[in-house]
Amino acid sequence: MRRASGNSPRPTKTSTAFSTLFTAQQVRDHLGKAGGIAAAIEWCKKTAVTKVYVEAFRDGYQADRDALLDAQERFRTPGSKSPVA
Repeated sequence: MRRASGNSPRPTKTSTAFSTLFTAQQVRDHLGKAGGIAAAIEWCKKTAVTKVYVEAFRDGYQADRDALLDAQERFRTPGSKSPVA
């Protein structure tokens, strides 16, 4: 396929972005406990995860608000390199 004059192909990304999801139950069982959030951040760094999604609700369970806010703050801290969505 020929491109019209002046059109260039889209630039390609040089790296791959990985994301992960922490369920509401994982917030309760891991992120809401001492050391759990630090371990999660470390795991994200080791596995090249660059975006984190944290659920507030699943299967009738509502994650604790304080645990959600703490996870949000910790993942957004400079140096964690895992933005939370």
